[in-house]
Amino acid sequence: MNVSVQRAAKQPEAVPASEFHKRLDELLPMIEAQANEAETLGYLTDDVVAAMRKAGIYTMLFPQAVGGAELSPFDAMTVIERLSYAHASVGWCVIGNNMEGTTMAIYIEDEGIKKVFAGGPDITIAGNGVPRGFARPVEGGYMIRGNWAYGSGIQHAEWVHSGCFLTDAAGKELWSVTLGKTPDAGNGKFIRFGNESRAFFSGTHVWLETDPKAWADSQLVGLKADNVAKVSLSLAGGSVELTRAKKDAPWTATGGPAGRELAQEMVGPVLTTLADLRFSDTLAKDDPAARAASAFAKSYALTTFDGRTIDISMGRKPEVKTLKAPVADTAPITTGADGKPETKPITPEFDTTPAGPVVAVVSNSDGHAGVNAMMAKRSFVVDDYAFTGLPQKADDLFLAAKAK
Repeated sequence: MNVSVQRAAKQPEAVPASEFHKRLDELLPMIEAQANEAETLGYLTDDVVAAMRKAGIYTMLFPQAVGGAELSPFDAMTVIERLSYAHASVGWCVIGNNMEGTTMAIYIEDEGIKKVFAGGPDITIAGNGVPRGFARPVEGGYMIRGNWAYGSGIQHAEWVHSGCFLTDAAGKELWSVTLGKTPDAGNGKFIRFGNESRAFFSGTHVWLETDPKAWADSQLVGLKADNVAKVSLSLAGGSVELTRAKKDAPWTATGGPAGRELAQEMVGPVLTTLADLRFSDTLAKDDPAARAASAFAKSYALTTFDGRTIDISMGRKPEVKTLKAPVADTAPITTGADGKPETKPITPEFDTTPAGPVVAVVSNSDGHAGVNAMMAKRSFVVDDYAFTGLPQKADDLFLAAKAK
């Protein structure tokens, strides 16, 4: 931490780990009771976050110099272990807030410390430190742009951190380093600064990921579940449209099967899958697998409260079983009860062609959305479960209506 801040700060009395465990005894029943609601929403409930902030659990690793408890990593993990047993997402978000807030308290300048922690240690922070954006200087700070894959806990975050490459005011990269590697081991051996024509031998050993997919932002759809007002699904048995008047309102359905009512708990997983759809691989636009998938595609659409629409099409060529031609004179001869020979039926055998990859096509009504340009260049493969985990027929979303 900055020395001036550390010396000036009034050190609070340390809160022992045992005290946090006492507080957990009171909190865990509520965390468990609201776990299903949080899974449906796609983020922690307001009540759970407020209670953990009040108990100091969100800031238990923060340095004492900014008002935190500064628990040891081991003691903090005993608290997180119990939280995760009650609801894994709570444990994950608590780890994130503590890690990111502690890192910020240690590394930012004094001016930032005074601003961020002006009201004490009780802050919430989320983001993604991977540098997937660019920051250019403007009056009063930096203007950033980019796409980050996720930021667990961001719905309740007062501060957001995002990794960026620094540019000049015109957006030009200030400084860059290129690392070369030996092709057999992948270790960094040569280093080049900027666009210089020469490189220098380096003793630095850095593993370089050479697969372009590992460097790509895999997100095709990046919506918050709270912002979605309508979900449209084209399913076997008919199309279904789910709507709600506001984020906390129940969903209503049109187009569902007669005599059945919408299962509210089924909407959350559908929304989570579609709103955070990601690709795992890409194919050329003219790849036969991509063309074949389009013939079996199902259509989905998400409409936000501010009027944006994201259309999604996903499909794959199904598995095909082809009956093999029987092989002559291979059926075994047996003797029946009457002593006459009889031929045992041949068990049919099949050649199986496995199902093709799941290919997704996404379009965004926002003309500036990057996904529109991406779709013009490649076909995008998504994980099987993103497709198979969605309802396959309209009945999957509905329950038998309760008798009145």
